Amino acid sequence: MTTASTRTMGASLVRADRSTSRRTRDVLARGDSPRTVQQRSSEEIPRGAVSIQEAAVLFADIVGFTRISEDLEPARVIGLLRQFHMRMASIVYRHGGQVNDYVGDAIMAVFSSPHHRRHEAANALACAFDMVEAIDRWNSQLDIAIRFPIRIGVGIHFGIVVMGQTGVRRHQEHAVVGDTVNVARKLESLTRQLNASIVISEDVARAAAHRPCDYYLVAGMTAYGMRALPGRQKRISMLGMDRSSVSGMARGNLRDAKTQAEWPPQIIPSMRV
Repeated sequence: MTTASTRTMGASLVRADRSTSRRTRDVLARGDSPRTVQQRSSEEIPRGAVSIQEAAVLFADIVGFTRISEDLEPARVIGLLRQFHMRMASIVYRHGGQVNDYVGDAIMAVFSSPHHRRHEAANALACAFDMVEAIDRWNSQLDIAIRFPIRIGVGIHFGIVVMGQTGVRRHQEHAVVGDTVNVARKLESLTRQLNASIVISEDVARAAAHRPCDYYLVAGMTAYGMRALPGRQKRISMLGMDRSSVSGMARGNLRDAKTQAEWPPQIIPSMRV
C-alpha cells in the first residue's frame, strides 16, 4: 500500500537524483567537448569519486601577454582573451580533448580515454600544431598584431593524473591534478628559454609515436636532452619545435612528413618497438 509519506519521499528522491545529474552535467559542460559531456554524464560520476588514469595534459598561453595588456584598454584585453580562449577551445574539442581550466591568458586541456590512452598523446600533439597555426592566421586579422603579434607557448606531458570533483555544492569543478599536470605547466614555461613554440616530454613522444600512422608528429622535433625543471628534483628528457617548423608542418607538409619520416623515430634513440 502506498501512503502519502511514501509518495512524498519518492518524489524527493527523484528531485534529488535529477539535481545531482544536472550538477554533474553543469560541471562537465564548463570545459568538456559535447562528446565527453554526453559520455561522462551517462556514466553518472558520483560526487566524491576519484579516477586515476593516464592522460596527456596540455598548457598553452600567450607569450608576453603582460606587455600587450599594458598598452590596451581593459575592455580590449578581456575581448582579446575571450577570442583567444574561444579559438583554442574549439581546437581542443576538435581533437577530442577537454578544457579543464582557464587561468588568465593560459588554457589547460586534458586528453584522456580509458580505451585509447596512447592515442591521446598524439591527439594532444596534433592539437598543439593546430593551435600555433591558428594563432598565425589570427594575427592576419588582428589590428594590434602590427605592434603586438600574438605568439603562444605550448607544453605537453603524458602520465598519470588524478581526476575528481572539488569545491562545494554550489560551485564544483572537475579537477585534474598530479605531477603530470605540474610537468606540463613547467614545460610550457620553458618555451621562452628554448625559443620554441612547442615543448613536450619524451613520454609524450613515445606515446604519440606508438602507432606508425602518428610517428610523423615527432619526427621533425629537436631533442633537448635531459633538463631540470624549476621546483622539481627529477630531470626530464624533452623535445620541441619552433614556430616556423610548426607552421611548415601545418601548411601542408604533413603528407611529406608522413612519408619521409623513419620508423621508429631516430629522435628517440632509446625507443623500442
